[in-house]
Amino acid sequence: MINVLRRPCTGPAAWADPDLADSEEWVLRLSPAQIDELEAALRAVRARGLPLLKMTAGDFPLPTLAGKLERIAGVLENGRGFVLVKRIPVERYSQAAANTIFWGVGRHLGVPVSQNASGHMLGHARDTGRSLADPGTRGYQTRARLPFHTDGSDALGLLCLRAARSGARTAVVSRPCGRDAACRPTSGEIRTAPAAAPIAAGLPPAT
Repeated sequence: MINVLRRPCTGPAAWADPDLADSEEWVLRLSPAQIDELEAALRAVRARGLPLLKMTAGDFPLPTLAGKLERIAGVLENGRGFVLVKRIPVERYSQAAANTIFWGVGRHLGVPVSQNASGHMLGHARDTGRSLADPGTRGYQTRARLPFHTDGSDALGLLCLRAARSGARTAVVSRPCGRDAACRPTSGEIRTAPAAAPIAAGLPPAT
């Protein structure tokens, strides 16, 4: 059953693009000290030899950044619904190290779930030459433009490892109002946003 709103949307999730254009409150720029925390946590995980999938927030200690991530979790759940984290120096890291940092930050935001029918917990959005005509292909494996959609989790995150040569614009939409904002990601950015139900190929239907 579809519920139709018959009164104006209100609240922090009911934003419009002009509301964000002159505001920086949706952007978290990491300080050198916060980057040091990420790298210290990375070293701690490596020293213990922890497998990525077994790592918890407690295994990835962030003395001051953890509080900001807790507030971000509240914004995702009850606020505008998205945050942009900037200045992660991904050029310093191997892909494995970047994976660990991304996973560690994510563990401070929630509990990870698999993102496709194969059970992948961490994937890479890039053009693999596959086509959406194949029912087993996910949109992020192609160069196709994807419409606004939701995935099978409460929130999702994207870490940009390399800026695309062209395209690759990321857009978010105000959930109750259908308003959107778009921008092109650069390396070292994490984007987080809510995601309610899967519509992409390869996922089981929501229950």
